[in-house]
Parts: sequence; structure tokens; C-alpha cells
Amino acid sequence: CTVVYNYTNPGECSFEDGLCGYHNSPEDDHFEWDRQNGTTASISTGPANDHTLNNNLGYYMFIEASIPRVQGDTAIFSSPWLITKDWYDYNCNLTFWYHMKGAHIGQLDVK
Repeated sequence: CTVVYNYTNPGECSFEDGLCGYHNSPEDDHFEWDRQNGTTASISTGPANDHTLNNNLGYYMFIEASIPRVQGDTAIFSSPWLITKDWYDYNCNLTFWYHMKGAHIGQLDVK
């Protein structure tokens, strides 16, 4: 599917140049997603590199799941409306890379 949008194409966002129109939920969650490069503050939990540049200069989105987070906390990160050139083209696929490491990391829900 081909995405049409005014920002950097959110259908092909690597987060190298910003959030591409993606955003944290203003309500209904407990903490926020952050744009990060390099390692995270929690030792041995985050990635050493991003997927796009495969070095510590590249950016990725992450949540800090360590203290003060508690079981049941959520962080919602939303995309802008993804509009295809052809209104009848519903064959879009979501592809992303993720890294989840930690003793009590919980789960990632994609909706």
C-alpha cells in the first residue's frame, strides 16, 4: 500500500528525523514513549544500536519499564491516519523491529 501524508511518510518512519506524525496518547495511559539513540538508562535492558543505522547514532522509540513502573501500567503510542492513494486498497502491512529484555517486561500489544 502507498501512504499519502503531509509529514515525513509515517508509513516508512525510522524515527531518524523525528516522530513522523506519531505521538504519545494524551490520556488513557500511565507513561510515555521516548525517542532515543544509544543505550538506555537501565543497564542491560535496551538495545545497543537501532535497526536502521545499526549503530548508536540511530534513533528508536522506547519505554522505560523499570522503576517506577508497576504491573498494569501502559504507554500508548499512536500513528497518524494512514491514507492510501486508492480508497479500496486495504492490503497494508505493519512491519517493525522490537527489543524486549528485562525480568518483568510485560507484553507489547499492537492494535
